[in-house]
Formats: sequence, structure tokens, C-alpha cells
Amino acid sequence: MVRGPKILVISDHWDMLSLLERFLSGIGYQVATGPLGGPILQEARTFAPNAVLVDLLCGDRGEMEVLDLLRTDLFTHDIPIVVMAFELAPEEMKKVSKNCGITQVQTKFFNLDDLEKNIQAALEHSSS
Repeated sequence: MVRGPKILVISDHWDMLSLLERFLSGIGYQVATGPLGGPILQEARTFAPNAVLVDLLCGDRGEMEVLDLLRTDLFTHDIPIVVMAFELAPEEMKKVSKNCGITQVQTKFFNLDDLEKNIQAALEHSSS
């Protein structure tokens, strides 16, 4: 059986982790999940995802540190990152995207089809 790309989903909200795990697994992705405060770097190294999906609440320090860790680690720096965030001002989103190496942004509240398109775009970005 051929398995799809690997997606690591990071969120502080267990209901969001559960929803995204069910949805992404259901459309063929291999999924690992973890809380924002957990050993994310270790999980990313072990699971070796093709993309990381991060649920950003409001761009707080902990969330930015996770993004920075992923971007500066030798083993994870090339993995595309898709963030889910409430709409930020365009200038703020550009700043966060540039500083944290975000590949795609999915605004909350989202429909699952749009999320799938953003993940696919991130995966295509990483293979180009």
C-alpha cells in the first residue's frame, strides 16, 4: 500500500489536533501530532515530515520559538511550514512569514478543501 506524504500537525488544542489528524489521514496523508509545548523538534526529526502544519493562536512567543527552531535546525530547516492563523494585518503576516520561513498561510476559520490546497502547495514548493 502506497502511503501519502507525511504531515506533522502542531497545536495546543487537542480538538484541533484530532480534527486535523482524522481529516488528513482520511485523504491519504501520514499524520503525526503534537502539542505546541511538546518535544516538537525531536518529533520532527524522528517522523521526518514532508510538511509541518502549525496552529498559531496569536503569534505569541512560544509559537514563534517553535517556528524558529524548525527553521534553524539542520534536519528540519527545509521542511515547508503551513500556519493556520486568525487573519493578521498584511504587514504583520509578511513579517511573520519572512522571519519564520513560512511557506503557506491558512486563515482561520477555514474550510478543509482550502487547507488541503495550501498543504499541497507547500509540498509542491518543497519539491521545486
